[in-house]
Amino acid sequence: MNQIYGQLYYIPLYFLAVKGYDPVRTGLSTLPIMVTLVPSSMVTGALVTRTANYRWPIWLGWVLTAVGSFLTVLFDRNTSTMTWATVLIILGLGHGAVLNAQNFAAQAMCRQGEEGPAAAMYAFMRQSGMALGVGVGGTVFQNVMSVKLRWEGLDAGIARESEAFVEELQKMPSESLKKLQVLDAYIYGLRGVYLVYGSISGTAFLLSLLLRHFKMAGEVMSAHQFEHQASAQSHDPDH
Repeated sequence: MNQIYGQLYYIPLYFLAVKGYDPVRTGLSTLPIMVTLVPSSMVTGALVTRTANYRWPIWLGWVLTAVGSFLTVLFDRNTSTMTWATVLIILGLGHGAVLNAQNFAAQAMCRQGEEGPAAAMYAFMRQSGMALGVGVGGTVFQNVMSVKLRWEGLDAGIARESEAFVEELQKMPSESLKKLQVLDAYIYGLRGVYLVYGSISGTAFLLSLLLRHFKMAGEVMSAHQFEHQASAQSHDPDH
């Protein structure tokens, strides 16, 4: 299961609900992870091509993703901008490395002539995992937040409407006891999600240690050809 979409959903919820940011500022706050993810993926692709080794970027990527995911557990109302920005940069670097390196691995591991189906299967499994990551995160968040709300003597239904309740939360007086209790419930629920994502990343790293090395210098065989190439072959007397 890939949790990148889950983190891209619940990290903004942290900024909206706990930090009280407006949507524009929340979007800007996610830039550290977004502007590092793509460059990290590009650099990973270049290094894998140069070194013909896809395993170390996968290992490093999962380590960074696990570290970043566990560090998000520290997020609370008083987390400084420097702290959360640094954590998001770590997450962006980790996700970028993993996403691209695993694509190389799928291509290298498949049998000759099956590069196309391998790429398609990897894309399918990645998208399915991302969707699953959001669903699992939602279930964990609601259940953990509900527990905290009950402990505080508040309506557990707030957890089921957590996104919609953000607007009402922002209208409450800053020193309101109920607001502080609900904020603590949001933080508690988000920490549950972050712990799950961190555990998944750590498990993925351990499993990635079992990856075997496959040569990446083989010729790619495909039944698909460019039209001009096929025409040239049809006029070649040797074919």
